[in-house]
Amino acid sequence: MNSAGLVTDESAGVATITAQQGSLSATASVVVEGSALISIRVTPQGTPVPAGIEESLQATGSFADGQTLNLTSAVTWTSSSPSVATISNANESNGVVTGVAPGTTTITAVFNGESGTTTLTVTNATLHSIAVGPANPTISVGASEQFIAKGTFSDGSVLPITYQATWSSSNAAVATITSAGIASTASGGTCTIKARLNGVSGSTNLTVQ
Repeated sequence: MNSAGLVTDESAGVATITAQQGSLSATASVVVEGSALISIRVTPQGTPVPAGIEESLQATGSFADGQTLNLTSAVTWTSSSPSVATISNANESNGVVTGVAPGTTTITAVFNGESGTTTLTVTNATLHSIAVGPANPTISVGASEQFIAKGTFSDGSVLPITYQATWSSSNAAVATITSAGIASTASGGTCTIKARLNGVSGSTNLTVQ
């Protein structure tokens, strides 16, 4: 791609193009097809989602030459019943579906005349507990650590909630943590890393050497 915004294809695949002016930026996905797109598969299929919880879907394109490509950021996503679940087409959250109310909806991914679907069921399951990992890690001063949170719900399902949870550190002088669960260390010591959602919390201890 040149400074005038002209894109030249080199091989089949999906590329993200970013335009930036000062603090403002915008992105778009460009798909270079090696052959004709013949189908799109949306996964996971049939996973129940509790109301108020997010789930990430993926769209995979199959081409006539046998190649497959992840088209999640390139397809247009729709929900047949937004009152049951909505799905995002925004830059960093393409394919992220959010349960709104119990019911069933069809999620569709469309690209270049082809489409794929999955049936999504939104339940009234409630969050019972949160597990934070990795458990009790030890890292060096100046290092960082990605924490993840998984929620166990009243119907027995276990779903990732890392990007929905509110993260906190009990001692910011030892480590701070971002909204995405990434801890950055500042000095030696121990602190408690906590993830909280819907009044439920889980935690682990972080030791910084």
